[in-house]
Amino acid sequence: MESHNSYRNYLLFNFFLVFSLWVSAAVSAELRVAVSIAPLHSLVASVMTGTRQPDLIMRQNVSPHSYQLTPSKARLLSRADLVFWIGADFERALGKIIGALPERVSSTALGAAGCIPPGGGEDLHIWLDPVIAICLVGRIRSSLTRLDADHSGLYRKNARILIRRLKALDQELKARLAPLAGRRYLVFHDAYWYFERRYGLHSAGFFRTVPDRLPGAGRIVKLRRRIATENIECIFTEPGFVPAQMRAIIRETGLKSGILDPLGSGLKPGPDHYFEMMRRLARNLAGCLEGK
Repeated sequence: MESHNSYRNYLLFNFFLVFSLWVSAAVSAELRVAVSIAPLHSLVASVMTGTRQPDLIMRQNVSPHSYQLTPSKARLLSRADLVFWIGADFERALGKIIGALPERVSSTALGAAGCIPPGGGEDLHIWLDPVIAICLVGRIRSSLTRLDADHSGLYRKNARILIRRLKALDQELKARLAPLAGRRYLVFHDAYWYFERRYGLHSAGFFRTVPDRLPGAGRIVKLRRRIATENIECIFTEPGFVPAQMRAIIRETGLKSGILDPLGSGLKPGPDHYFEMMRRLARNLAGCLEGK
């Protein structure tokens, strides 16, 4: 009996050993994807639902222009099969790093995806237009399918579902923001051209003209003059970026202030992040302009 039990245990051990190796191989064979910023990560995570979820490189409360890559995030990038980002003109700190990754690592710069309409100038916050986001989803799906044909059907299905959600979100935001057309406000930096273009909004200007650099005295004088002579109702800061100059303008002019956040600081990363971020953006804009 003892011999029989020993043999049975031997068979069970080998079965679980083989099974564990098979599971390990299956997991390691799944596509490893890294994404630079949370809004793009949300779109990619939606398309990848049902497979390995992508890794997020940057926290939402840091500037993508000057982000300093930590060793752990550098390892995520080096282990990835595919990296999604906007491009070197936006995530400046990642440009050289992505260019130096092993040849086996593919990258898709969504800022060069052919989804951008003319007229945006240097603004690369393209995800703030849900219609552009729909175009980005097509590029995301194509890049994933190219490297992972086994899941192509799943990626296509998820992309269709996501596109329906984005179309519904666009209609929702259009209805919410339509009454705000023509209202005047100032923003922290030039990040909202695509959002404003989509929903008929027109900011009166912005505080910071160069990423991660405070404006000079001449710029401050112009903003004060604009506030004094134009019907500007609100001034918007961003989470973690409220320089003393901006606080002084708010205090001295008595303007109402609010927060606009193009990255979704504080929101949980994942498939719903994009939708929560866009709704909060619209809600905060409307709340300040409507005095709520």
